[in-house]
Amino acid sequence: MRQRTAASWPLSAGAWPYYVYGMKQPVSMPVGTAAKILAGAALLAAATGLAFASWIDHGAAIFMTMVEAGISWCF
Repeated sequence: MRQRTAASWPLSAGAWPYYVYGMKQPVSMPVGTAAKILAGAALLAAATGLAFASWIDHGAAIFMTMVEAGISWCF
C-alpha cells in the first residue's frame, strides 16, 4: 500500500490558506429578495389555508355535486 504525501492530499499545506479564505466568504442576500420570498411564502400559506377552510366548509356539497354529475352520465 502506497503512503500519501502531504502534497498529494487535496488540502495540502500549500492549498490550505486558499481553501480557508474561500470558505470564509460571506454569503449575503439583499433585503428586498428576502422580503419577496417571505411575502410569497405568506401569500401561498394564506391561499392554501383559505382553500383548506373552504373545503372543510363545503367539501360534502362539492363531493355530492360531483357524484350527481357523474351518475347523470349513466342515465
